[in-house]
Formats: sequence, structure tokens, C-alpha cells
Amino acid sequence: MDLSTTIIGVAILVLCLVPLALANNKKKKKQQQLLQALMGLAESHYCKITQYDLWQNTAIGIDENAGCIFFVKKSDGANSLEKVHLAAIREAYSKGDPDPAAAEKLELVLVHAGAKELDVVLEFYNPEVAMQINDEWILIKKWQDIIQQAIRK
Repeated sequence: MDLSTTIIGVAILVLCLVPLALANNKKKKKQQQLLQALMGLAESHYCKITQYDLWQNTAIGIDENAGCIFFVKKSDGANSLEKVHLAAIREAYSKGDPDPAAAEKLELVLVHAGAKELDVVLEFYNPEVAMQINDEWILIKKWQDIIQQAIRK
């Protein structure tokens, strides 16, 4: 009786852990692909990412030596790739409300120094794509600070 109970317990444990392990592997694979896309974008512009963050289907990175920001957002078959040279940016500010009840986009806006250029808007969170805000508000503030410091140099 003890042996059969142990076997059933182990079988149930395996049935519970296998899907979790598979989901974790899938998430790591997606993040690796996202990181490769970010690194590839930087390399195509002869840059090297020195600092980056990954979340949802989005990645942002900076080449501090070249003064460039790279942004990759993957969504339903369409990829958004952005390269911004910080020498042309006057300031960075966050736009949106971190309150999940507000259900609005969280964006990092990079304001060009020249009045003729359009501002660059990097979407960190969109309620139409993701159900809830995770760390996007923390990340947007972090990258706002990183960009502001890079602009001052």
C-alpha cells in the first residue's frame, strides 16, 4: 500500500512540474530571441549594447559609448525596431498613468532638440496587448533616468 501511494504521489508531482518546466523553457527561449533581436539591431548600426532590459515582448538597450538607444517590440507578426541617437535628443519624459485602473498606455517620449523632428515614442505598456502592468512603470522611470544622464554627458 505504501509503495502504490508513493508511486501515485510521484506521478502527480511529475504531472504538475512538467508543464511548469516547459513554460519556463518557452519563456527563456522567447527572451533569448528578443535579446538576439536587440543585439542584432545594435550590431547592424555598428554598436554594442552595454545595458538592457527585457519584458513582455519588448527590449530596450543602450550603447553608452556611441550614445544610441535601441528598442525592439514584437507583436503579432509585426516587429517595431527603433534606433535613436541621443545627440539629437533634448529630453526624455514618461507619459501615462501607472494605475492599472486607468488602463492607458505607458510611453517614454524622447524629445528632439530640433523643432522640425518628430518626438520618438517608445511604448512600454499597452492595455490592448497586455492585461496588467507588471514592472513597466519601474522600467520606464529607470530608462528615463538612464537617457537623461546620457544626454547630459
